[in-house]
Amino acid sequence: MTSSWIQITPKFQEGLNLINTIEPAKLRLLLNRIASFMQGETSEKASPFTGEEEAKLEKSLGFESKEVALVVDSCSLILQQAAYYAIKPEVLKTKLIDGLKLEQERSGVIVSVWSLNANLILESLRRRSVLPYQLADLSWLLNVETSSKIKSRSKEPVAVLELLLKSNDIGDTVKVKLEMQKAELQNFYQNLEKIQAQLDGLK
Repeated sequence: MTSSWIQITPKFQEGLNLINTIEPAKLRLLLNRIASFMQGETSEKASPFTGEEEAKLEKSLGFESKEVALVVDSCSLILQQAAYYAIKPEVLKTKLIDGLKLEQERSGVIVSVWSLNANLILESLRRRSVLPYQLADLSWLLNVETSSKIKSRSKEPVAVLELLLKSNDIGDTVKVKLEMQKAELQNFYQNLEKIQAQLDGLK
């Protein structure tokens, strides 16, 4: 299932179900820690909690280790997506209750934490990439030979894009080639415009 701002996978849904069982006060403490973590210059592979702290969470929440990790990941995802789409608190509450089916009091806690930390989280996201790879360079060429996707004998122009991606963690690079016909390129361009609109909303 996909919402307009977040994808609801079976694992994420399981995380939401667990969130609905957490006492609001404990949920607030957990969210505050995640929100503070998101404001720092940390690697995406890092966790808001140490192994010892996760063990304490297991006892406090009455969850198994995998369940604690799922709750942390689910809460992090909600705050990340709220930041990516620059969602206003009142809109977020509606999305949490109506879209994610979170209980009203838990939704209120999430919205409260988001309201208090939104500006600092957004500023942090502006300073760093949210994915392990960043686009370092882009090159392209036009190919008039038959595309591998075209079964007819006729030749059509095909755009070939080569993306050079650089790792944020270890600095290695990866080249990705995309082959697009005119309609596919137009759709790609339209999606880039939508992304640009989202980025403009974060300014």
